[in-house]
Amino acid sequence: MARRLETRDYLEYILTTANNWQGPIENFNLLVESPLKSVGCFDGEEFYGGKYYTVNRQNYTPEWDMSVDFIIKDYQDIPRNYAPKSEPTLYRIDGPPNLRDKPNGKVTAQLADKTYVWAWPDDKKGNWYPVRQNDLSGYTHKKNLVKVF
Repeated sequence: MARRLETRDYLEYILTTANNWQGPIENFNLLVESPLKSVGCFDGEEFYGGKYYTVNRQNYTPEWDMSVDFIIKDYQDIPRNYAPKSEPTLYRIDGPPNLRDKPNGKVTAQLADKTYVWAWPDDKKGNWYPVRQNDLSGYTHKKNLVKVF
C-alpha cells in the first residue's frame, strides 16, 4: 500500500500588491528552503520542490500570490534543532559566466550578465560556488559573483 503525503505546514505570501507600486519589481529573487518536500503555486504555475526552489525575475509584475505547502510523510516532526548545513547568499552575476556540472567541469548553461543567483559559499569547492537560478543549478567561479547582501 502506497503512503499518502500529508500537508503539515503552509506559507502564503501576497505578491499582487506590487501592482500598486510605481512599476515592476526590478530584481525579484525568491528562495524556498525546506527540510521537507514542498509543493506550491508561483506565478500561476505549480511547482514540486525538494530542499530548494528558486525564482529569479527581472522587471517582474506579479499577477498571482504565492502559496507553499510543506509535505511530511506520516506527520513526522522536524527536529527542533534543524538548521541548514549552510546559508544561501544572493549574488549578482558579473559575466556572463558558464554554469558547470561540477567545479571546472562540463559547461551546462550560461548565466546572463547582471542577473541574480543564490549561492552557498560554505559549500564551495576551491574557487567554485554551487549556485541556483530558476531551474538551473551547478557551479560557477567566484570571480563571476558579486555579493548583494
